[in-house]
Amino acid sequence: MVDASFRQGMTTQIPASRWACGRRRAGTATMTQRRSEDDLALARGGGKRRYLPVTSVLIDLRWSQGQPAGIGLYIRDLAIALNERLPVRGLARPGGRLAVPFDVRVLPDLPNFRFDLMESILARRTGLPLISLSRLPVLLARRQAMPMIFDLSPLILPWTHPTLRGFFERRTYPVAARAQTIITISETSRRDIVERLRVPARKIIVVPPGRPALREPVAGVERLRALGIRGDYVLTVGTLEPRKNLAVLVETFTRNLRDLPLQLVVAGGLGWKHGPRVEQMAALRQTGRLVYLGYVSEDDKALLYRHAVCLAYPSLYEGFGLPILEAMTYGTAAVVSSAPACQEVIGAAGIVLDAKDSAAWAEAIDSLTRDPARRAELGQAGRERSREFSWQRSIVPLVERLGQREAKAA
Repeated sequence: MVDASFRQGMTTQIPASRWACGRRRAGTATMTQRRSEDDLALARGGGKRRYLPVTSVLIDLRWSQGQPAGIGLYIRDLAIALNERLPVRGLARPGGRLAVPFDVRVLPDLPNFRFDLMESILARRTGLPLISLSRLPVLLARRQAMPMIFDLSPLILPWTHPTLRGFFERRTYPVAARAQTIITISETSRRDIVERLRVPARKIIVVPPGRPALREPVAGVERLRALGIRGDYVLTVGTLEPRKNLAVLVETFTRNLRDLPLQLVVAGGLGWKHGPRVEQMAALRQTGRLVYLGYVSEDDKALLYRHAVCLAYPSLYEGFGLPILEAMTYGTAAVVSSAPACQEVIGAAGIVLDAKDSAAWAEAIDSLTRDPARRAELGQAGRERSREFSWQRSIVPLVERLGQREAKAA
């Protein structure tokens, strides 16, 4: 009965600032225009106050602005799905338009720490649950904070992160572990959090992403040619950083697939430690056999999935692996690494390989290139597998947990 009570609004109320009562227009993206002077008044305890049902939720959307990678896309889609069950109020920086069907509060253009501080103040003053990547709210608004931990790569693969960033990230895990509720993206990540951070499993909610909506093609093969793609190609999607393990694909195409008329298409923005990755690609790019596209639009990404021989995803470690789900949704055969989260997502619908075995990757790619029937078989298996991922099902544990929080507050 949680769903019905959330839709109708429970009677339990908490004090909220007038900021929390912005307009809400279904189906449109709105950006509340009140700025820093209101935020300062709220922080000082000033301003007119009223009461607001606790069925609203604050979600930090700053990582969904601009050119979002997998984490930003996930947070945006989580917020949209959750908004169908209870009112969501987004928090974002100035600029970077967000196409979301709920109010977004624009906070001042502050460094991350000060943004974290501001959203913590807002959560504590309004009493609204706050879903955020930040750990600071756990210290300043513990009852409201619901931190997200996508993976423990700074702890499990520290060398794949910048030294200072990884150090500070590892120091924040004990803080996040103090939260009453932690949101994560897969059973693999939940298991890592329980085992490595000693967090009780009951505190962790797994909310995997839902199957993305299929985008209708807005361009054809002429767009592929404009991108530098001239024939069959293997697609890999992901930010250029060490954990994505692009090196094994470069080696595969350089040493093992020299005679196969096939291109490697790399889609993803530059991440940390990207210099060596760019250098690794250089020789293959000069021959025209590797096309680096950088960050691609959602329309271009959909087109790339539709026409690829396969997705190659050799990541060393993942919290989930969103490109795997995207490829399956478009019926694209997927070859993925044996990282636990990748196996969790792909199930029996793809080819799973040792992330570092370039000969095995070459054999799988060569086989799929020469065998259209096998590609179609894996593509169909992927489509069926992708239907098991639904936002409507995924958010149920989160909605129930929010209902439990409200019942305790009553």
